[in-house]
Amino acid sequence: MDSKRPEQSFSDIATPIAKQLRMSLASMYNTKYKGRYDKENKNA
Repeated sequence: MDSKRPEQSFSDIATPIAKQLRMSLASMYNTKYKGRYDKENKNA
């Protein structure tokens, strides 16, 4: 058995994955909606 607690190793693995996921989601959201957002700002 490992001396490390399983929750600790899981958080060590999951945190960077979650960070990566959030960043990729944010960039996807930006590319998808940025054009419409800019258009609305010009019309306003």
